[in-house]
Amino acid sequence: MSSPFVSVILIGFNDAARLPRAIDSILSQTLHDLELIIVDDASTDSTPQVIAEYCQRDSRIQSLRLPENSGGCSAPRNAGLAAAHGTYVMFADSDDEFETHACLNLLSAAEEWNADLVCGTAVRVVGEKGERLRWRPELHSERLVVNSLNDCTDLLYDTIAVNKIYRRDFLNSNSIRFPEGVLFEDQPFTLECFLRAKTIGVIPEDVYYWNVTKASASITQSRHERRNLEDRLTVNRLMDELIGDNGAIKEAKEEKFLRHEAYLYLTTIASADEQTARELMGLLAPYVAEQSVESFDALRPLVRVAMYGLLTDDLNLLRSAMRFENWASVVDTVLVRDSGRTFWRAPDDSILMHRSSRYWLDVTSLQLLGIPFSQRRYLHLVQRMEPTSAGVEVEITTVDYADDLNNLHEASLVLSASKGRRWEMKLRRVSEIGGVITWHGSGHLRSSHVLRSELGGSVGISISLNDVENLTAVRAVSPIGVQVGHVDEIWGGSEAIDFSSADRAGISWHASGRTRSLGSAIRRLRDRSHHTRQSPERMELPIERAAVVLAMEPRVGVGSASPPSVDLAAWIDALGDRTYLLVVQNSADPNSADPIVVPTRMRGCVRSISRDQYDELIAREGAIAVVCGDDMDALKRAHAFKIPILKYRPDRGALEYALTSMDVAEYSRTMDQLVAQAETVLVAKVQRS
Repeated sequence: MSSPFVSVILIGFNDAARLPRAIDSILSQTLHDLELIIVDDASTDSTPQVIAEYCQRDSRIQSLRLPENSGGCSAPRNAGLAAAHGTYVMFADSDDEFETHACLNLLSAAEEWNADLVCGTAVRVVGEKGERLRWRPELHSERLVVNSLNDCTDLLYDTIAVNKIYRRDFLNSNSIRFPEGVLFEDQPFTLECFLRAKTIGVIPEDVYYWNVTKASASITQSRHERRNLEDRLTVNRLMDELIGDNGAIKEAKEEKFLRHEAYLYLTTIASADEQTARELMGLLAPYVAEQSVESFDALRPLVRVAMYGLLTDDLNLLRSAMRFENWASVVDTVLVRDSGRTFWRAPDDSILMHRSSRYWLDVTSLQLLGIPFSQRRYLHLVQRMEPTSAGVEVEITTVDYADDLNNLHEASLVLSASKGRRWEMKLRRVSEIGGVITWHGSGHLRSSHVLRSELGGSVGISISLNDVENLTAVRAVSPIGVQVGHVDEIWGGSEAIDFSSADRAGISWHASGRTRSLGSAIRRLRDRSHHTRQSPERMELPIERAAVVLAMEPRVGVGSASPPSVDLAAWIDALGDRTYLLVVQNSADPNSADPIVVPTRMRGCVRSISRDQYDELIAREGAIAVVCGDDMDALKRAHAFKIPILKYRPDRGALEYALTSMDVAEYSRTMDQLVAQAETVLVAKVQRS
């Protein structure tokens, strides 16, 4: 083929099993006038045979084979570019697929706008179940044409090369190629394209299916390895050279590096062994210190605290802060109050990057000391869990972060199943040092008492204050694997309960032995008495403030160890901390054990409410300024009381749910107006009373 519309460059190495799927997705494109260049990076499996068979079947295919493996994606892509004949080029990896109309949609947009490159939407296909998550949906919510990266610096977050189409003459005339010998080659390549392009297009259509499974884990995801971080920093320095003195783009790139890339390594450091953590800190800290201090303003408070730990070589502080980020907002330090502010630890007189320690350690905006007791995320850490002849013996510590558990002498280890059914073992307080309480307990674990309708569940600690219960998950720094056996009183046979590590460092339990094989019979004979949970603490809103209710419809993960991922940092930053964020509980029953849908990375004072409490609020004049989200039932109820509503799904993309699409700034302006109106009503109400 002499001059096709599009040349698709498909690269692969030892991926014969998945390669046909990728090839078929390209050959079946609705745009027929294309060439497929398959570049084999010196595979040692049957990849060459697979390619040869396809070449015989379709004349649009040409194949290349590198003489030795390059160890990355750059060299095979560059080789494909050199062999391409198409007016435009696209890239694909052997373990992924194109959407059927990908080439046609991207080509049509590029021709319509005379664009040097056009970006489509990539879809992450996650795990064996194939859950589909749109990559950076906020960047692809609508069609967009810009003449410069300065007009849309958010495109810096769209760093992958495979969801785009490029004019080949544009790449050649600017000598744009993938840097060889380093990982993360997409980033400088796409950045240089953005910087050199005279016209950039964006379309909302899905174009690329990016398969993400354990079996296909990328070499770029081995963040605990030294080479991984070294290459990441090398690539970022290449990008810095490309940006030069362009202030707006430099600022956006620094913010992106801190919020995304550095954050990933902070997470890795927090869970790594001492030697690995120290090595990674030594590599990362110097480059982080080169960023402008203003770029740290965009970080969530605890990410900024973790950065402070990194820059001051304080690994314990870094780990403490990242536990909050990665372990569902648990607080593992005694908070310090000073001059009306709240700090993660006591500030001193030190100065870092021209900012005092008060700046770095300030977590006031989280309002952690204002969260109702029932909703607080205490850090309960297993120090010891051992099977004994009598059952199990445990030692667990709790951080009294608000310094109000001084008179609490008992707690309970709770094994929860579904529908609020659970088994408890009493714990007694044995010591308290520096705000850390140590609990001890021992006793039998009879699985027939635990099993109600499940063969497993979660493990937590229950503490009560003023007749209000707090039940928070137990966590473990090191992986847990403990089996507690006993002789069942009903069957007289061998029984066991296995404890193991779960997501977010939590602990789960499940029955094994005879219990598991005879579980249904045991459940029919079970002890039907069960503990009734305390009702959630009633929430009282300050009279001078109107609430913003975040009413999210639960999606994948509710009721499991993986809650929905909702990161609202951007619009919460825009909205500020003067209003409350409330999350409607996923149940009509306030006594239900169904998990409360509280996003794990939220700024502001998070207070979750039941449906009944929500109904009370919407009926109270002026209590709610606006209801925002995609929970249609909650939105309809609010509308019935003439409360403004904003349809919004921030984590998966508004278009997928047929909801209104607004950018963060527009949401902020709209909310400002609505909250101001509601607060006017509140003031009038107070004056009347």
